[in-house]
Amino acid sequence: MSSIQEIKALVTTSEHEVQIAKDAVKATERGIEEAYERNRIARANHDGLVIKLANLKAQFKERIMEDGLKEFNGWNEMYYKLLQWKESHDGDVLVPVDKDSDEDAKKLSRWVINQRSAYKYFINGDTKHIKDHRIDALNKIGFVWCVADHVFQANVEGLKQYHAENKKFDVSVKENKKLAAFVSRAQRSAYKYFMNGDTKHIKDHRIDALNKIGFVCCVADHVFQANVEDLKQYHAENNKFDVPVNENQKLAAFVSRVRTAYANKQGGRAEHDLTDEQITQLDAIGFKWGFKNSRKRTTSTSTAFDFDTQIAILQEFKDEYGHTKVNKLTNVEGLKQYHAENNKFDVSVKENKKLAAFVSRARTAYANKQEGRAQHDLTDEKIDQLDAIGFKWGFKKSRKRKTSTSNAFDFDTQIAILQEFKDEYGHTKVNKLIKEWQKGEGEPSKKEYRRLPVFLTFARKEYISFAEGQPSLIDAEKINALTELGVEWKQPPGIPRKNTGGEATRKKKHKIEAPSHEEEYKLAAAELDVEAELPPLSASAHVPVLPSPHLPRVGDGQSTMI
Repeated sequence: MSSIQEIKALVTTSEHEVQIAKDAVKATERGIEEAYERNRIARANHDGLVIKLANLKAQFKERIMEDGLKEFNGWNEMYYKLLQWKESHDGDVLVPVDKDSDEDAKKLSRWVINQRSAYKYFINGDTKHIKDHRIDALNKIGFVWCVADHVFQANVEGLKQYHAENKKFDVSVKENKKLAAFVSRAQRSAYKYFMNGDTKHIKDHRIDALNKIGFVCCVADHVFQANVEDLKQYHAENNKFDVPVNENQKLAAFVSRVRTAYANKQGGRAEHDLTDEQITQLDAIGFKWGFKNSRKRTTSTSTAFDFDTQIAILQEFKDEYGHTKVNKLTNVEGLKQYHAENNKFDVSVKENKKLAAFVSRARTAYANKQEGRAQHDLTDEKIDQLDAIGFKWGFKKSRKRKTSTSNAFDFDTQIAILQEFKDEYGHTKVNKLIKEWQKGEGEPSKKEYRRLPVFLTFARKEYISFAEGQPSLIDAEKINALTELGVEWKQPPGIPRKNTGGEATRKKKHKIEAPSHEEEYKLAAAELDVEAELPPLSASAHVPVLPSPHLPRVGDGQSTMI
């Protein structure tokens, strides 16, 4: 009896403990619910503050932008002209111009191009070319920072619309010449480069944009898949994979190609374009390859060589040339043998294409070497080898380079065009605009501007000759005229560049004491063969200071950008 009472007391105690535990669980759950609620409220407050902060930042940027646009300056003037252009040209902000456009439109187009150039510097960390609030102002009106992406997206939208109307992506030239070129040249050709690891022609995001509308970038994969489906259907109807040409010429050719490619792949030859994935697709429909997978390439010893005969010939070859490197018979030895048989060195292409090319290359390299040009790989040892066999170089060793001012450039005409270019664009950095024109970002107002890089390249090359005391087609007067237009010159070889420490090192090494300004100018005058009475060297002087290998430059703080 006492044991029952004890058990009952234990049960009562346990029930009480369980109730306490339940109450604790409920309290914990209430605490969790309250914590969740507090967390929800805190998150809501946080999100509200984030939105408020974003709005304040937006208001701040808007205010800075508005204040910046209220200033009276050239940038704001062009910005408001762009706004007027947009309103009068159906929202266009590209400002395309042609040769018939007025000067205001051309000026605005150049300004737009300059903003894009400045933005490229900005995103690369160089913020001195354009300010934040100006970028915001241009973004607000839908400014196009990358014309290439803009044109690409426009073509994608056009292709999407074409597919919706015609249920296909293969645009014919007759239907839409521009869109057909976009599909063929710009995308499928670029995709081939991309798959081979060359990603400069098309980027990932552009491929994604095309895939999003269902466009097939790789035509080869698309055609292969279509042929597999046709072959599957043909097998279902005829219970065979051997398609006769008279039944389906296209499908018969496909079967022949894949079997040949498979044979090449099995034989370890490189002449195939059949991937493992394509083989798997054909295996999946039960395709018969037409031969056993273990088929080996057969060889015939009887047709390969007659050992006794060939080894005797090889022995004769070694006796004559001193080695058995048959495939590496030198061009000189081959030329010597040709001369012995034909008594001449002028090898025609029909007789021996390889040897004719060698003779041509050797003579060209020799001409370059004789004229002091660097574009040659003919050493003195090689010349001695050819001289030893009596090789005729085809011209006298003293042949001089012919120059023609009429063929090189008309200086007076070109400098006048360069002056017009500078008046229009404010600088003489022709190559910078040429690159933008080639990308389609505007076009020159005069076609003559496209030839200016050739003129400047030639002028700089002749300047190097002039500075080194070599014959040149330009003189001090012409160099001075180009310098005044803002043309920058490159240093001749051997002359230390600015801020490199080369001048100080050379002075220390050779212990050369720099002459005074007056002495240097007299020396330069004698070097240039100009009037002896020259004004003192100053920052405003327009007489070009031409460094010479015979004259040490003076580190007087004057900057001579050559």
